[in-house]
Amino acid sequence: MFPSPYPFILAALAATIVSAAPASGFVPVNDPDITNPAVIFSNVQQDDSTVSQTATALMNSNSDMDNADIASDADSGLSSLQDEQAMISLIFNNLDDAGERGEDQAITNILAANKKALGFYRTVVNNPNLEVATDCGLAIACARNTIVDELTEVVNKFNEVNNGDAGSADFQQTDISSDLSCDTQLEFCFQ
Repeated sequence: MFPSPYPFILAALAATIVSAAPASGFVPVNDPDITNPAVIFSNVQQDDSTVSQTATALMNSNSDMDNADIASDADSGLSSLQDEQAMISLIFNNLDDAGERGEDQAITNILAANKKALGFYRTVVNNPNLEVATDCGLAIACARNTIVDELTEVVNKFNEVNNGDAGSADFQQTDISSDLSCDTQLEFCFQ
């Protein structure tokens, strides 16, 4: 007997919905379990950690890594950043519903930086090699480092508005390799 095609159909539908998300970066999410403020708060922190780790791994890629390892790192970062974009969309809607409009510009900045980083991850996924990984890993780290303070502010405001007792978020910048800087001329991922 053949396996049910429904999981594949649902996966294809989900991929279509995510790829058809509005250009603003907002991602529609309708899963009631994922709209729990504590889950959102936790997911953003986990996703940020994975994005930072994969950006570092890509930036520090070396000749001992094969293209499959590079593609795997990029795919993991891409997935986590897409998840974070969905969580930021939920945070925006939640704050908007609560009448909290003071974070709108910060959220716009976060979504714009993440949109750039998503493009950089896609560049590596589509062309996984050492030069592209190093270049785009740096570009991802630099793009994300510009919004660390705003991300912390927005996530903590969301937690405060929802009477969260999950503590507070304190996002950190991704360390840049000592031989690189955000002023480095990039060949594959332009800032």
